[in-house]
Amino acid sequence: MRRLKIAGIALALFVAVGAGLIWWLLRADDIPVTLEAAEDPMTLSIPGIGSQPTLDAALLKDKTTFFIFVGIQSWTSDEGKPVNRALNRWTLPSGAQGFIIFDAEGLGFLAEKSEEYMERFGAETRYPMYGDFNGAFRQVFKMPQGHHGLVVVSPDGTVAMRKSGGAKPGPELDEVRALLEAKEPPPGPAVPEFSLGPLSKSVCQKKPCALVFLGEPVGRKDIPGVDDGFEGEDEEKWAQMEKPDVRNVGSALKLSIEEAGLGVVAGQVDDLEFPPGWSVAFDDAAVRSAFGIKPHTTSFLVLRDGEVAFRGDGVIPMYQLGRVSDLLGVEFEFDD
Repeated sequence: MRRLKIAGIALALFVAVGAGLIWWLLRADDIPVTLEAAEDPMTLSIPGIGSQPTLDAALLKDKTTFFIFVGIQSWTSDEGKPVNRALNRWTLPSGAQGFIIFDAEGLGFLAEKSEEYMERFGAETRYPMYGDFNGAFRQVFKMPQGHHGLVVVSPDGTVAMRKSGGAKPGPELDEVRALLEAKEPPPGPAVPEFSLGPLSKSVCQKKPCALVFLGEPVGRKDIPGVDDGFEGEDEEKWAQMEKPDVRNVGSALKLSIEEAGLGVVAGQVDDLEFPPGWSVAFDDAAVRSAFGIKPHTTSFLVLRDGEVAFRGDGVIPMYQLGRVSDLLGVEFEFDD
């Protein structure tokens, strides 16, 4: 009976500590009108994971550096979407660089086990991602927890901007772009004359179109995360999604395009039903040639306003799908 009582107390303490940790990780501080004064940015030191170098003064010297600060709560928050997507699409000069800082304070006990996952997620982002297990970033830059944060440090080591809660389209984003000397991407090539399923040059002049070429057949059994789809351990599923054709089909399955435009998957697809707005067509060598896409390769195109506004060949990292969403005017539903 005494052992049961001790076990009950231990379980209660474990639950209490766990609940406290969850509260700590998910809490959102109020954003003050004026942020507390930052410390010297050159004192920042965040150890790298795996082969990453330490993020410190040696990496910041003589560069305009921006930091995107996110945590468990703000990772999927819409408050940082406009600036995140701008930073992912802008063309940056050689004198500018960026880092993503994931607020992992309180999760230090997972640091040694996180290398594989951080490397996987890091491969899906445009900028290197660092896990801040010691709270060093918040200590230096005094950023509220639970909110998207943006910090820009000038080449001389001074803080040029700190923004909590996401920079909004308009003057705020214009200020960020000016600080980084960034530019919008140049226009894409003109859409050639073509016809494939319901798509054609004239149709895609009137409404946005998505065109996915497959290099090899893809079936339900190949796609992780769908009913009767690919089965396996997490590592096997990650590897499966590194196959370009599987990834493109998996992305199309999460994009209901009907309200914005039309989409066509060109190639062999077995036992899969796409969201409204999509259709499947036979691959067409002449259409591939018109767009300059080699045979037996995969490519994801967005056609808008008479130009090829986006083209992703092979494996498309997740961050680039934000550009696809912006151009088509619809969001991927990866949380379903």
